[in-house]
Amino acid sequence: MSCFPRFCDIFHRRGYRQLHAVTLRGLCNYAHRHNGKYCVYADRPTLSLLSNDLIRSLSEPYRLENNEALVRYLAESPDDIALHGLYHTNYAAMEYEEQLTEMERGLRLLQELFPGKNIRFFVPPFNKSNAATRRAANVLGLRVLGDEGVHLEERLATLTLEPGIWYRYHHHRFYPGSTFDTFPLSLERLETALASGGQGDAATPLPMPSFDYEGDIRLLKRLVAQHEAQPWFVSTAENRLNRRELQLAMGWIYAHLEHDAPIFELGCGSGNNLVWLATRGYTALGGSDVDNKALAVAKGMADSLDADWNLMRGSLLEPEHVPGGQALIMAINCAIYHADFVLSDFLQACAGRLRRGGCVLIDQVDASFNGNPRNRWYSPQWELPESERTKPSEYRSPRLGMLQVAQSAAKAGFEIVAALPSLQEVPRCVYVFAHRCGMVPARRPLPVLPLPESMVQPAIETLFHSGLFDWDWYRKTYVRGPEIMDPLEHFVRFGATKGYRPNPDFDPALYRRRYMSIADPTNPLLHALMTGRAQPARQGTD
Repeated sequence: MSCFPRFCDIFHRRGYRQLHAVTLRGLCNYAHRHNGKYCVYADRPTLSLLSNDLIRSLSEPYRLENNEALVRYLAESPDDIALHGLYHTNYAAMEYEEQLTEMERGLRLLQELFPGKNIRFFVPPFNKSNAATRRAANVLGLRVLGDEGVHLEERLATLTLEPGIWYRYHHHRFYPGSTFDTFPLSLERLETALASGGQGDAATPLPMPSFDYEGDIRLLKRLVAQHEAQPWFVSTAENRLNRRELQLAMGWIYAHLEHDAPIFELGCGSGNNLVWLATRGYTALGGSDVDNKALAVAKGMADSLDADWNLMRGSLLEPEHVPGGQALIMAINCAIYHADFVLSDFLQACAGRLRRGGCVLIDQVDASFNGNPRNRWYSPQWELPESERTKPSEYRSPRLGMLQVAQSAAKAGFEIVAALPSLQEVPRCVYVFAHRCGMVPARRPLPVLPLPESMVQPAIETLFHSGLFDWDWYRKTYVRGPEIMDPLEHFVRFGATKGYRPNPDFDPALYRRRYMSIADPTNPLLHALMTGRAQPARQGTD
């Protein structure tokens, strides 16, 4: 407690709010060394090298509830609290029931210690988790935060701060006496960085925002039940990271539109996309839907964020009700279900509701889906024998290829300014349209999107068999501190989005400039393999 209040004050004096990931049992500070490496417990290797059982045994004497000064400080602080485990254990090595039990015990203790805090997040120790982690967290109404956003310790010397971005750090690494030495950290350096960091300028790379839902899931569940709205509003919020079309759409908005730009969503439902935008700093939001129950839920979510959204009843097929002067009109995951949706008519109706330079963003099922044998059937029945499939496909709008989309846009006086394909079994493309007045400039470069969980293992297997990933070189070049994840998995999950090279010969940035669209979020090495370029490991070299 001699340093923690001073550390927090550096943030509070500049109006920044923190989310403290709290472990209920054990120590986490690097106060010792073992075999030349920093560690937590004397005469023991660093935590990530210990078994979960040993971590529990070493941690048990150190209980948060016995540190009355720290509990009181956190309770009175304006900052939020997250669960960081009952113990600082490796959740990736635990089965579902074991994870659920530890999370439940930890959450109950946090709620008893901090009754005034709304605990919404679970931060896995070591950033290690598995598919069961999200299942267990969802049961308890928690959202999992992992290795996303910006590593503040790594970027401290060149820090610029952006609204809507998570900045990750360990407070104890900045304290006098810390044995952590991977980065030069101190309270004085932090003070200097925050004083000069502020808002980034247009020349700096755009940090990667989290694409997960950041509203209060438990509140969303209560509002859906209270207003008898569709239960799938909750499941779409919980599974947001698996919705590639949403990541593509939100990434484009974040890269191109200022935070005061008027944005209106047709078919807004319970407001899940508006929640995402509001938590990223967007203030001029509105939406419409034909479902009054959904709008009531959206109003409740807006109130929980102290946001004033312009919500109204209206149909996607009649966008004339949208207030004028919009920077963007968007319709995601709704037009594709309407058999009578006509893209050219829709764009023409939107034209009068846009300000000069305004855009329309919408997703469409690509015509290539017509070649899929399942394309005629309702997706929940796909696994049934064809003789038992009774319902037609829910994707009822005309399926258009990019040329047909461009022709429809031209008919309405629009042109395509972005086409972002989503590689799924039902192939979609997120299109952005503008009047023929030139391209829409990005305020910053497009963020690189994280790979959906369903694509991680196939990507790992593809790169493993390609022979193009150099484990030893990657480990020496990028892995700092204890290795808690296989280097190839790290590259697939995180390294590619940060511009890391898979081997010394392949330059992802150069390959992207030469062979890829700026809007294509595909890992460049995977792109080289998928396009069949000869000797792809050399394709990024001069």
